[in-house]
Amino acid sequence: MREIYVNRFVEYLQSERRYSSHTVEAYERDLRQWEEYIEAHYGVNGVGQITKPMVRSWLVWLMERGMQPSTVHRKFSALRRYFRWLRQNDFIQHNPLQNIRLPKVPKRLPKSLGPREVEQMLSRELYPEGWRGIRDRMVIVMLYGLGLRRSELIELKDEDIDLSRRVMRIRGKGGKERLLPLSEPFVREIRSYWEHRRRSGLDNGGYFFIDKGGNKLTPKRVYTITKHYISKVSDSVMKSPHVLRHSFATHLLNEGADLQAIRELLGHASLAATQVYTHVGIDRLRDIYRKAHPHGGGGDRKG
Repeated sequence: MREIYVNRFVEYLQSERRYSSHTVEAYERDLRQWEEYIEAHYGVNGVGQITKPMVRSWLVWLMERGMQPSTVHRKFSALRRYFRWLRQNDFIQHNPLQNIRLPKVPKRLPKSLGPREVEQMLSRELYPEGWRGIRDRMVIVMLYGLGLRRSELIELKDEDIDLSRRVMRIRGKGGKERLLPLSEPFVREIRSYWEHRRRSGLDNGGYFFIDKGGNKLTPKRVYTITKHYISKVSDSVMKSPHVLRHSFATHLLNEGADLQAIRELLGHASLAATQVYTHVGIDRLRDIYRKAHPHGGGGDRKG
């Protein structure tokens, strides 16, 4: 009986919500697993017989099988969406998933690039000759040198840059704007980029970064560029644009920059969002202590 509802829900995701086939398959897989568990452990027939203790026992069962909290959250998300649909369509009178607490998912920081890796990635020799190489390098320079989000880089326009005042206006999350200072080397980079873009016949006076058709870059294109060049200098698992933003903040903190200043540069709404980088700073201090302090565990030392 319950399988009928799962089938209808999957059809709803496909036809009405128009979810991708990959997403629908993931939902269906998680719900089938849920159904198998309920059948094996409780043997109930109707969706209206599901209780909160049953749901909690399923979560415990998932964790006892060694599943990561992030996986448990994903499976519960599918179940929550399913039961919300059941309630909206009056197939059940009460939603048993309300007020169920899940295990916390630990925050995972992407691995930051080391100074030597950044130096290699900014080397002009790493990029092909011609306009594409110049543009791709400038993408990397902006993401790392200013700590921009991918969306901020894509939406950047020529009019947002004032070289006379050496500032750049960035449109961040929620329409919030911030001004970033530009160093003299950065000003020279921008002037050189503009000149090469003009010579390539792509100077349309609009978006700062454009493709060969004169259109602003797509999120996928920025990700592809970033992944390609990070792969050339690092074996880091993550190679997204956010790794460069993370490296920007990490390197500033490790060089003694004030956390409040880093918050303003990143465009974080609160200091709490920036404090995640203090973990990186602590790791660095721990490493220094381990290597240099007589009792830091860095090996035997003769006095």
